Amino acid sequence: MIPPFSETEDGFELQFQVNYLGHFLLSLLLLDLLVDSGEVSKFSRIVNISSVVHVCGDLQADNLINRQVYCAYSSYAVSKLAIILSTYKLHQKLVARGSHVTVNCVHPGVVNTLLYQHSHWALQPFRKLLAMLRFLKTPTQGSDTPVYVALSTEIEGVGGLYFDNCVAKRSSTKSHDECLQCTLWDCSLELASIKEKF
Repeated sequence: MIPPFSETEDGFELQFQVNYLGHFLLSLLLLDLLVDSGEVSKFSRIVNISSVVHVCGDLQADNLINRQVYCAYSSYAVSKLAIILSTYKLHQKLVARGSHVTVNCVHPGVVNTLLYQHSHWALQPFRKLLAMLRFLKTPTQGSDTPVYVALSTEIEGVGGLYFDNCVAKRSSTKSHDECLQCTLWDCSLELASIKEKF
């Protein structure tokens, strides 16, 4: 989260690959196994970790990864928006195929971890104060929503949703842009060098 600019050995901006593209590829590589494992009464589940910060993501269909000026905060938000966009697109494809696999995304909350190690030095004391006053979640509390979405019988067979505090909520308007979902999906397939599974 919000590191100084760097590229992976694959040539992608670090946050984009670590937060989004790597998980996109992993999900597709495991998809056949997940489809084969799913049953009517017990769906296989994919849970993608996003963030409420996705609402600030300014992902454009004509400029998905070639950003002119690097801004760590903007790049983080874009990576989290990309997660939701591809979650919704994969959900549509799974439903169309009749697969017993669900895919959802979650905001785990603002969790007190080393994730904030790259935030501005002036904010570090404020973060520590918030943690001490218990305004930040502990790592255990931060796992509540991902674990709920992965295991709860209440949402068996339910996919294509965004969860926050174990409740399905509406994500940003931009995340529901079907044209952007399709464009990102096709671009991600090309970037990850993987063929369409459907």
